[in-house]
Amino acid sequence: SLPELAVHVEASAAAYAHAKAMAEAKYISHWNEAGEQPYHRYSRAGITDHVTESVYGVDASAGEELDVSEDGVWEMIKAAQAKLGADDEPKVLGKEHTHVGVG
Repeated sequence: SLPELAVHVEASAAAYAHAKAMAEAKYISHWNEAGEQPYHRYSRAGITDHVTESVYGVDASAGEELDVSEDGVWEMIKAAQAKLGADDEPKVLGKEHTHVGVG
């Protein structure tokens, strides 16, 4: 069984800033518009641990309100995990992961 993850506040803030920038510019990528990769963003946020990132988008263009409550966010995470391919699975499922940041 996998260990329970703790929320990493700084990683969540960095992830949120990247998610917001992607939403505003209407793109989805691990790279930001300045050409920075995830480890650049997290390092700038003061995070010194190894970081992996999975990017998943939710289409809210139909005018639906997104449920951003804790339960709603976990439902989005479950939906993202269901859509992840085998290549992404090691990034999100591993005993070496101790913290999670959600943006």
